[in-house]
Amino acid sequence: MVLKYKATRITSLGSLKPGDHIRVSHMLYNHHMLVVKVINNGLLLHVIHYSESEYRQASVGAATSAALPSSFSLSNGTDIAKVKEENIFVDPQEDRVELLEYDDPEVAVHRGRNAIRRACSRIGENRYDFVFTNCESLINWAITGREETGQGQVAIVAGAAAAAAVGVAGLAAVAVATIGIPGLVLSGLAFAYGYRRGNEEQRDDDEDN
Repeated sequence: MVLKYKATRITSLGSLKPGDHIRVSHMLYNHHMLVVKVINNGLLLHVIHYSESEYRQASVGAATSAALPSSFSLSNGTDIAKVKEENIFVDPQEDRVELLEYDDPEVAVHRGRNAIRRACSRIGENRYDFVFTNCESLINWAITGREETGQGQVAIVAGAAAAAAVGVAGLAAVAVATIGIPGLVLSGLAFAYGYRRGNEEQRDDDEDN
């Protein structure tokens, strides 16, 4: 069964506690983090999450990079994002901050400090990709032991829909036309392209035989 959440909007960071799974929603993307502690009278959060690498920070600036979650990156690779523990500024009056609790509470087998310890064990990891290992899957794994991501499923569905709509020949044009949207959908296009190509090659082999 796919993990599902009950989302509660947070208006004060002071209400959060260690081990909470939060999602910060922006116009085009969501970013998932695990709360370690609230500091500076609720003005800062100490979190574990998939974040832009130092290389990326040097390119776009530290302040901007802190606001750019890994789910919005446009390509995979070790220079794009890695698991980090750090302080970040989040303004619940400006951004939509949500506490995520699982529809089935029994799936949350690792809670509080235990979930934090699990997430800490992956600090420095740089295996990020859009579909399978992203900011959401990291936090789900820390709490439930299941590395699942709804964002990845959206990417696959979006890519499959695009492939069905425009065909293999049109996918490159779609990618160029949509380069300004989150890499989430672009990765879905790539996934769907490879899947469709594999099916076509299999059909060609069957016809040859």
